[in-house]
Amino acid sequence: MMRKRGLVLLILLAVLVILGPIGSFTLVQGASTDSQVNPAPEESSPAFQVDFVSVPAAGVVSGNDLPSTLITHQANFDGVGATDIAVWRPVDGIWYILPSSGGFQTVLWGLPGDIPVAGDYDGDKITDLAVWRPTEGNWYTLLTSTGLFNVIKWGRSNEGPVPGDYDGDGKTDLATWRPRTGIWHIFRSSNSTPLNQQWGQPGDFPVPADYDGDNITDLAVWRPSIGTWFVILSGGGLLLQAWGLPGDVAVPADYDGDGLADLGIWRPTEGNWYILFSSGGFSVQSWGLPDDKPVPADYDGDGKADLAVWRASEGNWYILFSSGGFNVVSWGILGDIPTSASGE
Repeated sequence: MMRKRGLVLLILLAVLVILGPIGSFTLVQGASTDSQVNPAPEESSPAFQVDFVSVPAAGVVSGNDLPSTLITHQANFDGVGATDIAVWRPVDGIWYILPSSGGFQTVLWGLPGDIPVAGDYDGDKITDLAVWRPTEGNWYTLLTSTGLFNVIKWGRSNEGPVPGDYDGDGKTDLATWRPRTGIWHIFRSSNSTPLNQQWGQPGDFPVPADYDGDNITDLAVWRPSIGTWFVILSGGGLLLQAWGLPGDVAVPADYDGDGLADLGIWRPTEGNWYILFSSGGFSVQSWGLPDDKPVPADYDGDGKADLAVWRASEGNWYILFSSGGFNVVSWGILGDIPTSASGE
């Protein structure tokens, strides 16, 4: 059995290896016959090529006794309740997952140089393991609903991944943002069509989230030079709000549980969180140290994002629950990338 599993792992690895000022709006309505997206007037769009590779999921080991900017994603790998704690280890491509329901998982998925982009790509409300390979522009997604995986080419090495549900169909869409031009390149899962839209300029940080509560990810950037948020609301209108200072880290999340992303700032020099609630008012809370990584998410399952940091030097997660109390969880080592709620 172990020999067979090892052979499947080797085959899987082999497949993996082979395989701007704020301005105008451009919508691309389809692909040409050679599967290349027609370029937007301002900038050539990413090559659009979909290669579906279907193989049985392999390399999963379960057990019960092992221990800038930020884009928030609630990671729920077990489909139960609260956000799960998880890290991805770049040196070996292994995901270490601590589900809120108990036990643990280690899954080999990815190679050194990849960027983890976990999300719900099949709409089953369970987080799928995924990596984006900048050298190829390929997204490698392991689907929980089928046990198969997809390889989709979307993006270029000079872009950054910004996955989200931009069409409101309940599935995470592939998306990249190009810092040099401020153009968002989105591949919508609902109709398999691309969308190119310029929003932002060099020096901005992308902070996509659902700011108007319609279950659609809104295009948004935070401009640290002036501490201002620029949001295109999918429901209509714009949100322009000054909140933050140069050197801060933008951490949008639903901290008050009203279904809308709140403007959040974490100030490493102080360890303070500055939250501007969509429901009104604001909060200042000290939680963390200068070298920590903010990882806000709903770790207690009460519908509100909790303040949390991951301390790489210790491998500890420090979580301040919105429901009261706190927890310290040892999970990960120096060099790991926390994947419960962040993508850098």
